[in-house]
Amino acid sequence: MLIGGLCHYAPSLTSFGNMVSASYLRLVPNQEAPTKVCWSERNRSALIRVPLGWSNVSNLTKKINPQQITDLENHECRQTVELRSPDGSAFSHLLLAGLTVAVDWGLKREKESINIAEHNYVSANIHSASSYSTLNEIATSCAESAEILLNHRSDYEKDGIFPHNVITYIAKLLQNENDKSLNQRLLALADDEKLKESRRIMHKRIHTH
Repeated sequence: MLIGGLCHYAPSLTSFGNMVSASYLRLVPNQEAPTKVCWSERNRSALIRVPLGWSNVSNLTKKINPQQITDLENHECRQTVELRSPDGSAFSHLLLAGLTVAVDWGLKREKESINIAEHNYVSANIHSASSYSTLNEIATSCAESAEILLNHRSDYEKDGIFPHNVITYIAKLLQNENDKSLNQRLLALADDEKLKESRRIMHKRIHTH
């Protein structure tokens, strides 16, 4: 159910987790970076991973957090879940709030979220999977993330979790990157020009004093 909720919200979560143009230079096919909404236990190209889903490890939180004193009471739950799209540009507080909204949606809609999770599961190479063409794509630019966020703002604003002006502010920040069709424009360039433009995008936020 948790994974179903993450899959449902994933296309808009880049709005909080990938907030600069350089983020989307990484999120391209065949780079072991996620481009499609899907999940897997071990596949490094999956957007969502359950890396210990195949193991018998229990009380994982205590193993990775030495300060935790008590054991986990629910011994049936021993997985960790990774969302692999966010990077260092993430607005972490809003991203965590967005993840909470997504998980809450999944837990409250058991049947629907399980169906979503089943549809988006990929066990083999993602790009050769028979379901590849039916998987939703994550955003390919800040501009696209802003558009998706604005189209789904009601999902975040319900119950007052995200104030209206916060969604508007984040969308404006993303739009100011002015990077619509970023990767398509790069692909149209000659190799030397592509490298030069990619470096400009990656370095434009580096400041010296």
